[in-house]
Amino acid sequence: MCVRIRTAARVIRPWDSDTNEITIPASLTPEDSALAIRAVLSELGIRQPHEGAICWCGARLTPPSIRGPS
Repeated sequence: MCVRIRTAARVIRPWDSDTNEITIPASLTPEDSALAIRAVLSELGIRQPHEGAICWCGARLTPPSIRGPS
């Protein structure tokens, strides 16, 4: 998968182009997490379906693509 999602207590840069990671606040609910991920992808110009989120390669972003704080 091209884009990975991680959570962090503090988010400074939501998008890291060096690692292809979107970082979202760990405190978000699952619904708010999905909105945040979709917002970043939309800002990157990646059209999103009505439900869920997709990478620019077309792969659906699913919970296994979400990593916790490192």
